[in-house]
Amino acid sequence: MYSKSLYFLTFVLLVVIGLLLLWAVRVHDEAIRQIPRILAREFPALVAREIPPVLDGPGNTLHSLATEIQQDYPFVQEIVVFKFREGHGPTAVYPPFFSQTHPDFLEKHLEEYEAVPLRFMSMPVGTVYFRLDQTRRRLFNTALIGVLALLVVYSAVGVRTLQKTSAQVISKTVALEEKQRQLLHLERLSLVGQVTAGLLHDLKKPLLNIRDEAAGLQDTQARNAILAEVDLFLHMLRGLQLEGFLNRSESKAEFLDLGEVIERSIRLVSYARNAVEVQRSIPENLPFLLGQFHQLVQVFSNILLNAFEALDGKGTVRISARQGVFLHQGVQTPMVEIVIADNGPGIPQELLDRIFEPFFSPGKGSTGLGLYTSKSIIDEMGGTIHAESEIGKGTRFIVRLPIEEQELPAEGK
Repeated sequence: MYSKSLYFLTFVLLVVIGLLLLWAVRVHDEAIRQIPRILAREFPALVAREIPPVLDGPGNTLHSLATEIQQDYPFVQEIVVFKFREGHGPTAVYPPFFSQTHPDFLEKHLEEYEAVPLRFMSMPVGTVYFRLDQTRRRLFNTALIGVLALLVVYSAVGVRTLQKTSAQVISKTVALEEKQRQLLHLERLSLVGQVTAGLLHDLKKPLLNIRDEAAGLQDTQARNAILAEVDLFLHMLRGLQLEGFLNRSESKAEFLDLGEVIERSIRLVSYARNAVEVQRSIPENLPFLLGQFHQLVQVFSNILLNAFEALDGKGTVRISARQGVFLHQGVQTPMVEIVIADNGPGIPQELLDRIFEPFFSPGKGSTGLGLYTSKSIIDEMGGTIHAESEIGKGTRFIVRLPIEEQELPAEGK
């Protein structure tokens, strides 16, 4: 604020100085324009007298008048008076002895002087030559040009400063809008957490009842499958669904087989599969991944569910995985890449850029939280997830998860 005030005061001061210089130049020029009129008015009567050049000294009226004019107008450096004398031509009558000291004045030096013809009683009686000192005018012009240059520089700096300030204001406005948008999401997520806290509590009751009832059944494959699915669903309710935005599960990570995770994910959303063909290409020698089983099942089941819904009961989903070294956060990092691709209708680019936002869903009947949850889990695991899509050809989700150092094959093995 202080710098802006100082800049403004300096700019105003320069403008005032420039106006004063313009006024001084105007006064100086007006004085110069008056000199010929003064000389033409004051000198003719004196020049008309018969004043011999040798007698025209400090004691006569012509010298006094010339001295007075030079005192009133200091920039008048020199005044030379010539009188027309019959039979002799123009003769210098002031200063004394000027003809002797400057015999070639009329032939060689006239370009340095301004000439004022003198007339007395309508008759030409002589000429006054005066020379001006241009130093003052040059100083005025130099100072004026300097002030104008400073004003131009200050104006350019001011415009640049204004542009920077405007850019900063726009940047801060955009940042503020982004913060407001994030706060709105947090408020909505907080509301979701409060509402679902009781809902999840009620959902657990029938699930626990189902588990207890199934535990009393004979030890069959169906019974074991029911118990396993109930346990998995309880894990997901506690750690990953709606309340997972606010309070992540504190379960410990373990080394997981990617093939098993994928199979459980497919089975979890098989109700939406219908006639969709699922093709798997997962090498058996992939390293184990360090994570929580139910979290990774949640990630891949969300992606598969979106693919099944996009295919509307028919089409193909291809699941592939490979081990490699990928650029991650500017560093070449060993990772496992999982690609889930479908040959569905695809996602428009304007929607593809937003699919990982909370509460955003291009489909009907969805909360818009699945992919947001999946991305949050992958981010926490130090991995990456992104989607690629082409209208009419399908969508690909690419997930990359880091490989722990102890899982890398040792040299020579």
